[in-house]
Amino acid sequence: MGVKKILFVVLSLSALFLGATICSYEGPDTSNDLMRLTDFVVSGKEPVYVGQDIDVHFKIQNVDKLPKSLGRYGINVRAKTPDGDTETLRYDYSYKTIGSLETFEFDKSIGFDEPGVWIVWPSYHIEPVGGQGYYGPDYWHSCSIEVERECGSGCECLSENEAKKKFGEYEKCSEEICGYVYMQGEPSEEKYCFREPLKDSDNDTVPDEEDRCVDVPETFNKYMDDDGCPDEVPSECPEGMVCRTPEVGEKSGYSMYFYNNKPIVCDYLDYQTPMYCYKLPEKPDLTVADVWLNGSYVYYKVKNIGPGGAGASNISLYINQVMKEEKRIDQLEAGGEMEGSFSAQVECVGSSISVKVAADSRGEVSETNENNNELQRTFECQKPDLIITDVWVENVSCGVYNIKYKIKNQGNTRAGRSRTKLYINGEFFWENDERELDAGEERVLFFYGAWTPDRSMNNITVIADSENAVDEGGMEGNNRREEETEIALQCCPPCVCLPNYPNPIEMGYRYCRDVETECGPSATLGSVKITPMCYILETVFEDYFCSPLITNFGYGESFSFSADFTKWDGFVAGDVLGDERDEAIIVQDDGGGRIQIYAWNGTLLMSAPIRYTPYDRVAVGDVYGDEKEEIVVAVDEDAPGDDGAIYVYQITGSPGSYSLTPIIGFNEWFTHYDALLVGKLYESDKEQIVVASDDTDMLYIYDVSSGRIDKKSASFPVDIHEFRYTHEADDGTHDEILVADVLMGGYDEIVFLENENSLEKSLAYTFRYAGDGRPLKLVRKINIPFTKYDGAAAGDVLGDGREEVIIGIDETRAIYIIDPMFGLVKVHYRRWTKYDGIAVGYFINMNKAQVAVAIDEDDAVYGTFEDELMRMGG
Repeated sequence: MGVKKILFVVLSLSALFLGATICSYEGPDTSNDLMRLTDFVVSGKEPVYVGQDIDVHFKIQNVDKLPKSLGRYGINVRAKTPDGDTETLRYDYSYKTIGSLETFEFDKSIGFDEPGVWIVWPSYHIEPVGGQGYYGPDYWHSCSIEVERECGSGCECLSENEAKKKFGEYEKCSEEICGYVYMQGEPSEEKYCFREPLKDSDNDTVPDEEDRCVDVPETFNKYMDDDGCPDEVPSECPEGMVCRTPEVGEKSGYSMYFYNNKPIVCDYLDYQTPMYCYKLPEKPDLTVADVWLNGSYVYYKVKNIGPGGAGASNISLYINQVMKEEKRIDQLEAGGEMEGSFSAQVECVGSSISVKVAADSRGEVSETNENNNELQRTFECQKPDLIITDVWVENVSCGVYNIKYKIKNQGNTRAGRSRTKLYINGEFFWENDERELDAGEERVLFFYGAWTPDRSMNNITVIADSENAVDEGGMEGNNRREEETEIALQCCPPCVCLPNYPNPIEMGYRYCRDVETECGPSATLGSVKITPMCYILETVFEDYFCSPLITNFGYGESFSFSADFTKWDGFVAGDVLGDERDEAIIVQDDGGGRIQIYAWNGTLLMSAPIRYTPYDRVAVGDVYGDEKEEIVVAVDEDAPGDDGAIYVYQITGSPGSYSLTPIIGFNEWFTHYDALLVGKLYESDKEQIVVASDDTDMLYIYDVSSGRIDKKSASFPVDIHEFRYTHEADDGTHDEILVADVLMGGYDEIVFLENENSLEKSLAYTFRYAGDGRPLKLVRKINIPFTKYDGAAAGDVLGDGREEVIIGIDETRAIYIIDPMFGLVKVHYRRWTKYDGIAVGYFINMNKAQVAVAIDEDDAVYGTFEDELMRMGG
């Protein structure tokens, strides 16, 4: 940017005119930012005083080909203060975009807050997107303005030398600096407001020109009226009267008192306005006599202690200084009283609560005393107090322990819902949701997570109300209990307890679970210390053998564990945790519904409430395409509070803190004669939800995508008997329908197990989905052993890449594995009944799925590997 001279227009008579030009620059001048300045004018009255506004006008044009983003200070006026600081005085067009060749006009007034020379100039503030903001060039055609502090009447802003020359004798009007004398542009001497000394003939500090009694001094008597005359000495008012100014006395309805036909001066307001004695009228005086709590409600007593009656007025309630309620109360005669209460309920927060009641809270009643309308009291809070009174460990099976505890509310009111957390050796292990606990109540509970210790000495810590959900009034510090527990470590099958000398590792063993675990007391043989350790043979060591308990109950099980399962519960398997192995999932119908998720070794990974009744259905599958399976529940239309719906849940969180999270729900007509499935029926990156309808003999297919439901349908061929899925014996029929990849095509087929009394044998149909609204395409039909009390599941238990159908036969208590393309393959005899559940999953990391059966009679789950099943035929 080229340097140009600034044009100053100085008018000799500018001080006489408002709006005279102080300085100006016509322009144009273009900055390096391609911003062009024109029509810069500063105008106002001279001399310029502190606090006086002057006008600034200019135009800024963007002559760039590109628009520019202005920052917070947009188009502005900058200034260098007398102290040398740089300030932005006024701005406009904040955060605007100035387009190519667009002009912004600035027209605002500015003021100055201290005397001295101020240098002002037009500017702009550019803030590129993602960049640092910056101003236009400093001192861009700047204008210097000398600012003075305005002196009062008769005073002038002068240096001391100037005052001496002008007045001879002089005095300061003020100690404030009003300006400066400048030498070579820098302040060299301060200016003050000076005047000639004022004449005071009676020496009472009131100048003669203001003194009404020039020859008689002002006596003041602490009641100065500044007129220069002696003041009247005030008198005290007679008893029962008040001293007021005429304005206040008349407004209050008081009567002025006269003595010898003259009013009595009793005081002066601000040493100037006389105050007089007034007689009081007979007025009421409302006061709050008492405040008390009854439960969560506030009660009060109001009295009128004045000589006059009080009209209707308002009364207000304040809790901890915040107004909660205001209400109207009736009139109250002199000496009368009344009791009442507020409708608002109060909650005690902290250790105490402040309650204030204010009568005549809007000041409607004129009273003899306006300062006694309120009464405030503090009440101690009644609070719960949760503590853990005991913690202990119980052995439930080989190497597996439950941790139990007692929780008590030793406070004086009920404790709301909370969470209790368990820490083992400083690490979070489990948490329980606690119900409400009455005052003084104590419960014995246990954590659902089974614990397998790996050391003898363990620190068990249980913390009540771990998330401070219950307000305990400052007693939260006693919620924690720690116990040091010694555990006799056990060596559980298939691991064995062997002495470490001679070294079993040299004989084909290795440490069980790859952890050196002592399983008995040490002994010394000569100089050798021998310690029993837990080992497993290398030949049987696999990842899935590293966790107890693996047992054989006499029925060929490869794994089993205890689980609460009854005949109306749902039993499915799926990788709902995303850990690349399936979990066993039991959905219980009792108590409104509860879901429990187990690992194959019996560890309860999660337990949570879920909406489920005996007529609902549950399925598992990856309906979101996130490589983790979701839980799908279909709610029967006859269930209380529902007209039929489907809900999708995910398991979220991390080990030890899993939770059930609802993802989506949608209305769908569903009865307990219908079936719920999840599978991939066509090319897709996720699986679909499938409902087989008894009413319509149709399949309804739901694709869940970003919260949107895409619905398709398919019909059964006309020669298929009516589909009916029920465990009830009302009509002697019970069909099953499954999804299974029996053709190794990368997506699933529909396998329909038909049971009809009129048929000599039951049939298995394999269909393929043929498109929306079209009938299913029949691929294969075979005879199968299937009755109305049998159950079925599907999975690749042979490890050949094709999924088989597994049927639990109630009559023979056997489990059949059927290839729906070729017929019966294998059978495994065990005690399966119509009240049990059957599922197939990859519970253990192997190349083939395992069959799991939930037994109602045993309250247990049994798992079987394909290698243990007996082959049928040669």
